[in-house]
Amino acid sequence: MFTSLQRRSTHRGALTLLLGIACVGGSFSAGMLTSGSVQPVALITAGSDDVQGDLNGNAVLDTDDVRLLLETIQGYREAGIDDLIADFNGDGKLTIDDAIRALHIIASR
Repeated sequence: MFTSLQRRSTHRGALTLLLGIACVGGSFSAGMLTSGSVQPVALITAGSDDVQGDLNGNAVLDTDDVRLLLETIQGYREAGIDDLIADFNGDGKLTIDDAIRALHIIASR
């Protein structure tokens, strides 16, 4: 025989299980409805037309790109994954060293 405390615990466990199943089902349904709006990320492949350091998209590394890089480094502009195109030293971070290297490239042309 179950005591009243054991029955309550059994009912509470069943209720928790039902709520968990409802949450997972609802999340899955919402995810299925919104999955059509997800855009795939394009990978940068070898031989692409991207110019290293071209943050403004004009296909040329120029002082405007260095300005955008410095704004990103200082936190005035939010960095995106595409901004790693300006990572000249390849350390995975945008730093002042990358800006200096970009200026050297511009000056050497």
